[in-house]
Amino acid sequence: MRLPDGDKAGTTVKTTLFPFTLQGHRLPVRMHPPELGEHTRTVLAAIGYERNEIDALIAQRAVA
Repeated sequence: MRLPDGDKAGTTVKTTLFPFTLQGHRLPVRMHPPELGEHTRTVLAAIGYERNEIDALIAQRAVA
């Protein structure tokens, strides 16, 4: 699928489409799939890791 807009506009990505249609129409993809590690810092911070701990995990390649 080619992404229609946003910072990834025009790029081709593989993604899972909505598994069924509504009145014969398939729902569009509204967001690009996340890149590897795109939300790592946010998720780790949300569960209580400090910035220096997150930096250390990334440096050790324990997380992406």
